[in-house]
Amino acid sequence: MKPGIIAQLANADLYCSALANIYGDPHFFSLSHWKVIQALARKGVYVAEPTDVALNETILLQDSPLKMSAHLAVIEAMMALYIREVVVAERVVATLQKISGPNSTHAAPQDQEEALVLWVAKVTSALQERIAAQVTDDGQQLPEFPRIQDLSDLSDGIGLAALISYYCPHELPWGDIAVADPPSMADSLYNIGLVIKFCHEALPYNPCLLTKEDIVYMH
Repeated sequence: MKPGIIAQLANADLYCSALANIYGDPHFFSLSHWKVIQALARKGVYVAEPTDVALNETILLQDSPLKMSAHLAVIEAMMALYIREVVVAERVVATLQKISGPNSTHAAPQDQEEALVLWVAKVTSALQERIAAQVTDDGQQLPEFPRIQDLSDLSDGIGLAALISYYCPHELPWGDIAVADPPSMADSLYNIGLVIKFCHEALPYNPCLLTKEDIVYMH
């Protein structure tokens, strides 16, 4: 791990930045680790204490060596908070109405995972319709994107690549996506590579910390 990241974990800067980013509130900066944990608890997210070390300010401040299990516990809680606050059912439904039209109706998803899967599925379907409307050559074979019904269906990279292509068609043209039924392992790794490349090259910072293998074996 890079020394800069170790330092930001040990002084709680990363956690403070994450909270400030989620809520758009600069008051979250300069909190201690324990204040971060208390802030998470006030939001209804509790940090699970690791089995090998105590979860306290002294442990979290250590940087030589970094007590990784303690920090992973805080990171997991922070991720849970982020998903809960960002992936809101009402927001997903509003997004789907923008895609399908204001008169469309969508049942509110029951949880964050269902919301994300529903979003990707609807966007993939919308991309399919856009392609059909844009292509005028009757002889050109159009891709048939597979149905997305649960999180494991994203492991071939098709849905994720289609999502990016829908919103950023110039950065990831739909014709670059390898679509097959069923997709081969090579196809899946290629599609996931497109997603990782987009995250690395087209965004101001890379949010994808997973490898191709992490995603392709997400069953």
